[in-house]
Amino acid sequence: MDARREIETVRAAMNRRLDALAALLAETDTEDDAAEAVCLTLDQLATALAALRTPKAANELMSAVADVFNGYFMRVVVGAAEGDGFTVWHSRGFDPPLPAKTVLRTPGDSALARACAAWNTANGHDPDGIVGLPTRYAIALPLVAKGRGNAMVYAENPPGARLDERVAARIAELLADNIRPRLRIKAAAAPSSDEQTKQRRARRVRMADGTSVVVDQSEGQLVDLSTLGAQVVSRYAIEPNTAIRLVLPHDVGGLACHARVIWVVVERHPATQSARYRAGVQFTDVKSGELEGYLEFFEPGITH
Repeated sequence: MDARREIETVRAAMNRRLDALAALLAETDTEDDAAEAVCLTLDQLATALAALRTPKAANELMSAVADVFNGYFMRVVVGAAEGDGFTVWHSRGFDPPLPAKTVLRTPGDSALARACAAWNTANGHDPDGIVGLPTRYAIALPLVAKGRGNAMVYAENPPGARLDERVAARIAELLADNIRPRLRIKAAAAPSSDEQTKQRRARRVRMADGTSVVVDQSEGQLVDLSTLGAQVVSRYAIEPNTAIRLVLPHDVGGLACHARVIWVVVERHPATQSARYRAGVQFTDVKSGELEGYLEFFEPGITH
């Protein structure tokens, strides 16, 4: 009975959004073209909704969500809102493409950050978008009810996009309304209490700006360091869940160690606007005693 009531509620909401969409389309065209514009947009919506009904598995549905939203927005990301950022599952329209499992962090006033914090639709003008690209309009929408998972879709249009922002918002809400009844995604398992305690006790030292580190034979920057892992920045692509080799700064007795990439954030260099990759890594084969001695060369930083 609850499921039937939920479906009826969603259907009623979709009907209201369709009526509002038709009115908006009529406002944005001349009187002669209004009917044609409404019919064309509704035909496109019908095709999009049909595409969303085809996938059976959750991953296939999330990929279809990215494809469908990309029909109305130039850049789209579907992923999971988690404690340490927004994890990419599927993306469309980014150059270079955002690798799956990339973790994005955005300013607190962005549409994505506001949607994640309130677990509700958020939209507006985000000049820098999700990765620093010029953006006129952005919208983020949860794909599951609060407490039922962490799936969310984010979409943005650059300056000059033809689709009216009000129409774009209505279409996005319609599509999300159609998706929600089909998704029942469990939240990711939280770290064990032992692991959390271990992480909190690890002393993390903030490095001076410009501290170098070798990342897989290429020079990068070392942001911070602990006995468990490090944060690095590189000009070259780093992918999550891959093994890398680090050589810590040579001027204090270089230390080589292997690590696994836990998270990655794709950023834009503030001066050149070229892509750079900020990554958090976890050491896999270095002795904690060696790192403790190594850390003595630096002023103690942040303890957590």
